[in-house]
Amino acid sequence: MTVSQEFTATAAPGLTREQADVLALFSAIRKDDTALIGKIVAQGVSPEAENANGMTPLIFAANIGALASVTALLSLGAKPDGADMWGRPAAHFAANLGYAEIVALLPPLPADLVPHVSEGRQPTIAAVFVPESKLLWAAAQRGLAETLAIFAAEGKLGIKLGDNGPVDDSGSDLLMHAIISRDARSVAVLLDAGFDPNRHEKNGMSYLRQAMKQERLEIVDLLLAAGADPYLQYRLDPNHFSRTDMYYAGNDTSPAIKAAVFKAAEKF
Repeated sequence: MTVSQEFTATAAPGLTREQADVLALFSAIRKDDTALIGKIVAQGVSPEAENANGMTPLIFAANIGALASVTALLSLGAKPDGADMWGRPAAHFAANLGYAEIVALLPPLPADLVPHVSEGRQPTIAAVFVPESKLLWAAAQRGLAETLAIFAAEGKLGIKLGDNGPVDDSGSDLLMHAIISRDARSVAVLLDAGFDPNRHEKNGMSYLRQAMKQERLEIVDLLLAAGADPYLQYRLDPNHFSRTDMYYAGNDTSPAIKAAVFKAAEKF
């Protein structure tokens, strides 16, 4: 008795042989049982057999993150670029759901099928498809410290001495976006890479002010340790002390942040 016949007898009586073949294969994929997948294919079931929804076994495996099954199906002859009835291959589903290891096994997607970075659950995998510049901004905006660290190690952050690199349409640079993302690890990566903690946006917002505004003590501490100056605005314009980060810390922050800023200000 074949695996399909056993499956039909125990789990889905009344199915046709073809339907039983497909269900048995998809059931094995759901279990991520590569030995069973191999046995079913060896008994004559195609690794390209579609279910009632037009989904191939490879697409199903990619959609549920079954890495071992994806690897097995590819080795058994599944077409890596095979698509569903809407023209979406397995890589589309793996990318959209953040299964980076599966994405790496599959051919790159055409531009019109690349999931939008901001919609992906784990945009780091978009590196397989998305231009580096877009990925870099997405990493800062989403607090993806590991991705930022890779760019930093490769010298691709776009910064130089006295210049924190490019800004977006709102005037914010990578460090400001990392602070807004509330991810201290990303902030630490950028500061270690050489970002100046005392740069200000055109509207006067400083990195330190943004971190205080969000009540992120860990990020405030990182900025202060890197040399953020709570008095900087006063040094630039002595007539407007009320606009300084020092003034803000004394009036609009938590006691812990106030204490950290006031202590750091002693060295200036």
